[in-house]
Amino acid sequence: MDVVSDLAYPLPANIIADMLGMPAGDREQLRRWSQDIEGVLHYADADALRASQRSVLEMQDYLRRIVADRRAHPQDDLISMFAAAERDGVVNEDEIVANCVLLLFAGHETTAILIANGLTLLMAHPDQLTQLKSRPELMASAVEEMLRCDGPVVSVVRESTEPVSVAGQDFGAGQLFYLAVYAGNHDPVVFPDPARFDITRAHNRHLGFGIGTYYCLGAALARVEAGECFRLLLERLPGIQPAANQAPQWTFVPPLGGKRYDTLPVEF
Repeated sequence: MDVVSDLAYPLPANIIADMLGMPAGDREQLRRWSQDIEGVLHYADADALRASQRSVLEMQDYLRRIVADRRAHPQDDLISMFAAAERDGVVNEDEIVANCVLLLFAGHETTAILIANGLTLLMAHPDQLTQLKSRPELMASAVEEMLRCDGPVVSVVRESTEPVSVAGQDFGAGQLFYLAVYAGNHDPVVFPDPARFDITRAHNRHLGFGIGTYYCLGAALARVEAGECFRLLLERLPGIQPAANQAPQWTFVPPLGGKRYDTLPVEF
């Protein structure tokens, strides 16, 4: 079994696509678009950037067709809700499409990485895996520790809107700040023994979903998806372990992301 292709990507992709109202037959295309769009987030070459632009345009055209259909035939999904808001003058079509692109991309890519990274952590720490099996009530705490130890986003960039002083340094408006989320999540001042993966860790105030105004909109959904995924996985496949004769394959995606597993073979 390859956790990435069989579980980590299909689960959150199907959920966000279902929430938006994408037909089931189109959902594999969503993954292809998302993988191309990811090129704008790291140091991609010109071909990758062109593929990213092409996929954004294709996704936008696709979504405009769904929006047009929902105007005429509303359903119980988010795009129909956006269409209703458009009729009330709250949003326009470009804003609907832009928000849907964001939701489709951010709504599954990072959660898929969380599931793959989280399972890798559990398999690499058999004592924690055994504890989680025997104490499933620790699942919420385990997911938080996965986000802290090896979350899907390792850094973020912010731009100052006005002059500001940070740690005794003065910065003007319009300057960019690079926040090393991974480093913050391993700060020994905040997290005792930060290199240790501990699913019982208390006061786990990690930065995996950001903070303040720009806190991740989908944090609650990602937590539920990951928690339920691991609960069912350990319940149905209690003997899960890394595949003996197949090594996982992963890609490094700088500057905002860390590693992304392309394959994660397991046996049970």
